[in-house]
Amino acid sequence: MYAIIRLSKLHGRDITASDNHCHRKTEVLNADPALTKMNMFVANKLNGTLPLSQAIEQIIEREKILPRKNAVKCVEMLMSMPPELWAIIKQTSYELYSPLPHLLKQWVDACISFIESEPYFCGGRTFLDYHLHLDVSTPNIHLHLMPGELLADGKIKLNAKKYFGGRIMLRMLQDRYHAHMAKSMPTVGFQRGIPKEITGKSHVAVKEYYRVISLAQKAGLTPQRLESLIRSQLPSTNSPFI
Repeated sequence: MYAIIRLSKLHGRDITASDNHCHRKTEVLNADPALTKMNMFVANKLNGTLPLSQAIEQIIEREKILPRKNAVKCVEMLMSMPPELWAIIKQTSYELYSPLPHLLKQWVDACISFIESEPYFCGGRTFLDYHLHLDVSTPNIHLHLMPGELLADGKIKLNAKKYFGGRIMLRMLQDRYHAHMAKSMPTVGFQRGIPKEITGKSHVAVKEYYRVISLAQKAGLTPQRLESLIRSQLPSTNSPFI
């Protein structure tokens, strides 16, 4: 089972799009509408339920942050449960959603505690929100925060480059996440994700994945042909995901 974290730097309309996606205000093709009510949302208590873009501006005002014109104000971190672990939970848990099964809660707690231990979390001062999605094939957590650097005088400076600038920093993030998850859930046996230089695989933008699925469904393709099309036609991207 692999412990993999993905990160995306959000700008402008991307912030609203991510907010709408996480709140299921736009159609999510791989989500089951009957289970959407089981999703969970936790926001920074100081921001309440403000839209993501407004919550960002509120933190900027509250913390007296002076962002540069091109500063990254928000990053989205995606942590997905390994399908093998979800299969075990479904086989051994009578009730999947209320209350959360022990293993699922343990995984969520481990994911959140990892982010809380990171320097850019700034003791929660830069935390925006997170969503636990249970309406998809395997649970995942979308977490939004502002990439803050805590300065010696106690002020916060936006500094995505320091923590997420370049491939080496992203690999170090992946290393820390794997180490934390392996330590938090030792009986699971989490493995570190394999670098794409070894697998030869590239991340594909979600909207591009959905676009191909939608076209294939409209064409009435069989599941086998659909899978073949996805594998052969999806272009690689210069995605910020790792």
